[in-house]
Parts: sequence; C-alpha cells; structure tokens
Amino acid sequence: SQNHTYPRSKFVYLSEDNRYLCWKSMDKYDEKRMELLSISKVIKKGAEYHIKSDSIKNIDCCLVVFGEERRLVLEAKDEIEMDYFLYEL
Repeated sequence: SQNHTYPRSKFVYLSEDNRYLCWKSMDKYDEKRMELLSISKVIKKGAEYHIKSDSIKNIDCCLVVFGEERRLVLEAKDEIEMDYFLYEL
C-alpha cells in the first residue's frame, strides 16, 4: 500500500541547470527535487486513475509525474498554466 499525502500549495520550477524538477512551499525553504532523467512518464489524460484524493479541484488541470522513487500529482490553476508547465518540462 502506498502512502498518500494531502495536497499542498507548492511552487514548482525547473532548476537553473535544467536537470531537476523542483518544488517548495511558498512560505519556507523546503525544496525537494526529482532528476528529470529519472522521470519515466508524465500523464495528463487519464490522470484521475492515478489520483486518490477528493481534494482535486479540476482534474483537467492535473498531471501525474512518475519518477524512479516517487510520484508527483500536480494541479495547475487553469489549462493555460498546465500547458505552459508541460511546454517547459
């Protein structure tokens, strides 16, 4: 059984050297990161099959990032922000 955490607002960005997908809290420095080379797939369509949370506001603005050691569920505020994130990734 996997551990699930409740969603939290995070600032998500690429590292300056473009090697890591990073995220941190808005009000403190608690950066975590995932090496881009460790990402095996990113799912936008069908993300609802990989999310076990009722707190998602808009499933159409979600994507799931699968890495070697963790899975990230990201929810953008709208589809424009989601498309921008996918373009940058």
